Amino acid sequence: MHEKMIDEVVLTQPMIRVMGLLVSDLPEARTEYSKTELAVCAGIGYATIHRLWPMIEHLKLVTPIRKVGAVELFRANPDSKILQNYRNLVKALMTLEVRESIAEIEITPQIKEGVTRIPVGVK
Repeated sequence: MHEKMIDEVVLTQPMIRVMGLLVSDLPEARTEYSKTELAVCAGIGYATIHRLWPMIEHLKLVTPIRKVGAVELFRANPDSKILQNYRNLVKALMTLEVRESIAEIEITPQIKEGVTRIPVGVK
């Protein structure tokens, strides 16, 4: 079971999309999603969200909030260690990407002297 779980969480794009969507709502976790809305917002199919749903619940990535008729609404689980760690990973990767982008910018003498204005057109 654990090998299948690792493969499902780490190696499938649909699960990464779902986790990315849920992480984007942390730490407040105010957005409520039905399963259908979660699929649409994550850009995956309805059948895919239903295939992933047992894993999503098992990993406690979402918290049930309320029912509206037959539709159950969920929010990202702000206490999920998996979502918190994924969020930290995304932040670290973004920071690294920004640092690499800044390193590619040619540093002009003006910046070396303390002026923080970057000339237009510098790539």
